[in-house]
Amino acid sequence: MKTIYYWSPCLTKIGTYRSTINSALSLVKYSKKFYNVKIINACGEWDSKKDFFYENKIGLIDLGVSYYNILPKSGYLKSRFSYLIIFILSFIPLTKLLLKDKPDYFIIHLLTALPILLKTIIGFKSKLILRISGFPKLNFIRKFFWIILNSKFFKITSPTKHLLHQLVNDNIFKAGHIFFYQTLLLK
Repeated sequence: MKTIYYWSPCLTKIGTYRSTINSALSLVKYSKKFYNVKIINACGEWDSKKDFFYENKIGLIDLGVSYYNILPKSGYLKSRFSYLIIFILSFIPLTKLLLKDKPDYFIIHLLTALPILLKTIIGFKSKLILRISGFPKLNFIRKFFWIILNSKFFKITSPTKHLLHQLVNDNIFKAGHIFFYQTLLLK
């Protein structure tokens, strides 16, 4: 049985939040293979879904203290501050978790800098899957880091074929390394 961990510290319950739940649920319910699926609860952002996850055989891994309710969630600067707090407070617990549990696949949605940094520093063995949600702002910094860190990813998924082609045409990711969500197969 393969183990899949999700890293998606969502501040709001829209978009990526629903995408993470639907993705995990699909793997549990509809995959021809049996996966042990778990979502990492970095700051208590998934506390309200504990019963739902339990009923649907999705594991929930608490990294420590729940402080989600006191984090600012709206506004660009406030949300960036919250993500910085999550990054700092999750660094050691996430490191310990990945070194101890060694999931086969580690799917990252948000705050991807932390898992990518840990992959670079400690070289955990899990296959890292970057799941792009929505249409990312392709600023210079993001492009630069994605190009430099491309080799750290096992696969990259795109929510649309248009974005997939743009990322390939801009030489950010290579064709065959990035996939449209519906065609990704975990081997």
